[in-house]
Amino acid sequence: MLNRILVGSDLSGRSRLALARAAVLAETFDARVTVLHVLDGDLPEPIRERHTAEAQAMLADEISGLALHDRATVEIATGDPHAILIDRAAALNADLTVMGRHRYRPVHDLFLGTTVERVLRAGETPVLVVREAVIGPYRHAMVAVDFSVYSRRAAAVALEIVPDGAVTVLHACDLPVPAGDDGWHPAPGERLARSIDLEMTAFRDGLGPAAARLTPVVRLGGVVDTITRAVERFAPDLLVVGTHGRTGVAHALLGSVAGTLLADPPVDVLAVRAW
Repeated sequence: MLNRILVGSDLSGRSRLALARAAVLAETFDARVTVLHVLDGDLPEPIRERHTAEAQAMLADEISGLALHDRATVEIATGDPHAILIDRAAALNADLTVMGRHRYRPVHDLFLGTTVERVLRAGETPVLVVREAVIGPYRHAMVAVDFSVYSRRAAAVALEIVPDGAVTVLHACDLPVPAGDDGWHPAPGERLARSIDLEMTAFRDGLGPAAARLTPVVRLGGVVDTITRAVERFAPDLLVVGTHGRTGVAHALLGSVAGTLLADPPVDVLAVRAW
């Protein structure tokens, strides 16, 4: 259940989409929303004061046009955006951090990573990256699963975020087999299918009674490519992935799928850490 939502805004159109999605979630779950804009700490004081006033006015105007009523507050802070977002999420005991789609900056991203990636890696809350214009509550979530504890946590959060909609769990089994004419790989063979079915059953059992809402889909092929094709075919409005906060080799191996999807999300993407 969502009680408090933190929205990171850079005042762009991408952030307006994120705020609009947060407004719908707040209305659905009767949650509070904090909208945070972070200023560059190196700005001279007069410019920082002017930008603070302008940002407050702009965000207040955006809030007034949404169904937030008295649920939303605006905060302006100074410093490193990812560090401020992490600190405020912890201080607010936020259940979700919502951000707009990343603005690609090749050199900066190569060496430092995106703000979204850094918030997800070092923070504690799930991170929702909003790509699409908002037309209502989420109605169909697709959860990419590998049967790990990360995937189980992601599926549990998806069931909460989409309480009245469909939830598909997609397992991509990466085997060196050729794809068909339509780009899809064939169904797994009998022995592999039986093994996956057992793992899927154990996975769903671990989620309790709510797992009855899950619809399993299994495809052979590379994980990111299979997820992308599944999004095109099944048209979910939310893609949910599990990840973790590790760094180094463990992050490269286990966090690469979430990182790739967050860098160029095919739809709205919710990344959930298991711990």
